[in-house]
Amino acid sequence: MDTFTRTLVDAALASIGGLIVGCLFGGLAVGPYILLSGTVSFQGLAAGCLIGLVIALLAAMYGALPTLLYGAPLYALLVRSGHANY
Repeated sequence: MDTFTRTLVDAALASIGGLIVGCLFGGLAVGPYILLSGTVSFQGLAAGCLIGLVIALLAAMYGALPTLLYGAPLYALLVRSGHANY
């Protein structure tokens, strides 16, 4: 039987991993879209990807604290009580 601490560590690692992947995907999808509204060029695409990485970094910085303070512990409690979906 797992302890709550082990469940919390597993939930925190999964939450941070999902946060990083989601921020990178969202930032790299939005950045080029912002800059490629006019003509398509390699410089515009490269600058858009760089802006996307900055957006992803900012989103990860703002999302890490709520994820670790609220998301992971609540999910660990749901897992321990048997009410988690997966």
